[in-house]
Amino acid sequence: MKLAGISRVVAAHEVMLTRSDIRVGRSLDNDVVIEHPSVSGLHAHISFDGKDYVLEDRGSEQGTRVNSEKFKRFVLRRNDLVQFGDVRFRFSSPSDGVIPEAGSVSLYVRRQPKLTTGHKKAMLLGGAAAALLVLVVVAWLIGGESVGTWMGLTGRKAGVDSPEVLKARLVAAVKLLDEDRLVEARTELEQIRGQFADLKSPVAVQAQNALDRIRREELARESIDRVLTLRAKGRADEAWTLMQEVLPQLPPDTHARTQLESLQGPLRDEAAGAHVALARRALEAGDRKTAAAEAEAALKIDGANAEAKKLRATATYVPGAPGQPDEEVVVEYVERRRGGGIDFSGDTGLVDVRGKAAAPASRGRLPQEAVEQVVSSRSAEIRWCYEQGLAREPNLVGKVVAEWTVGENGRVQNARAVHSSLKDDEVTSCILKKIGRWSFPPPSGGDVVVSYPFAFEPKL
Repeated sequence: MKLAGISRVVAAHEVMLTRSDIRVGRSLDNDVVIEHPSVSGLHAHISFDGKDYVLEDRGSEQGTRVNSEKFKRFVLRRNDLVQFGDVRFRFSSPSDGVIPEAGSVSLYVRRQPKLTTGHKKAMLLGGAAAALLVLVVVAWLIGGESVGTWMGLTGRKAGVDSPEVLKARLVAAVKLLDEDRLVEARTELEQIRGQFADLKSPVAVQAQNALDRIRREELARESIDRVLTLRAKGRADEAWTLMQEVLPQLPPDTHARTQLESLQGPLRDEAAGAHVALARRALEAGDRKTAAAEAEAALKIDGANAEAKKLRATATYVPGAPGQPDEEVVVEYVERRRGGGIDFSGDTGLVDVRGKAAAPASRGRLPQEAVEQVVSSRSAEIRWCYEQGLAREPNLVGKVVAEWTVGENGRVQNARAVHSSLKDDEVTSCILKKIGRWSFPPPSGGDVVVSYPFAFEPKL
């Protein structure tokens, strides 16, 4: 990509953006130098992260505009109109398809004044100064570093801070960075780096490394902002997925990574909990396939989630198949219920009613799936009976094995309790009365006897 000059002062110039880090301003140490009164010493910064060109204003007096609007930071798009002070460029792709060498980006853009007598004198004086500089360099090479030090030729520009002062400023700037004061740290570090003609000087290199660290911190913060935005919108699953993609890419020395890692536990619980809730609703609606898929998704996020394991076992249960879980953890019907004078945990209680059908007996045939479907659809009645017992005894726990006959017309006959460890006869009697009113699909070949255990337990 390139910046093509539009304003008259730069109309004949094109800046090829072939570096990942480009400084724009009036000072001579910038990569793109624009000598115009509306342009600040260090006016703006253009960076490339491998995907986007990002334009950032560096506290300029006249501001940086994109498409006539002021911005502190902007991701550039093709044909954007970029304005530094009063000088305008068009952000576009190279028209001839040829990308110059990397060094060509350091373009010096300035107005060419007419040569007056004063200018000519200045040029003569400049030539004399250049000749003197050559003599000094020769003397330095012959006579050691003393001459060079005396003339300020040790990597720093003439008239700048001493090495001791620059080192102290660098330490203070790094401390600002450690305190997460990025704007102040960047300003100080850019001023330190700008005082070196030789950017390979140790202090200049350290300043550049600190600036690179600021850039990494900013990229990390952009990522965490995206994660927090998704979480705030209730899209915890997407936020978790994005976090897993972003976290390994973040350098360990960033504040944003530390913040993102602190959110990992709570966000994992939220994302897994969202899938568990969907699995529960699907199971209560009789959609075992969806329930199994949602429970599996929850376990991919949190492999230790006990409730997701239980829901997956329930959803994948096949009556009569070998290797099935114990009946105490299969075919679970759980529902949140408010009010009614029953208070298990605040104003919300969880009642767990569980069981599975034994293989139907006697001369007729009735698929176990049909039995499970009817019991599932009428589970609220069984739960109601149990809740009446909980109102009398909050710690009521036990199991009732009910047995009944399904006649040829599908009606229940002779409902009875063949076993009960539930120490409340009223609950057992209530359950049998409810079962006695149920209807099943008419069995083929005669009557069918069904045995079904119900396990009851209050969940706090």
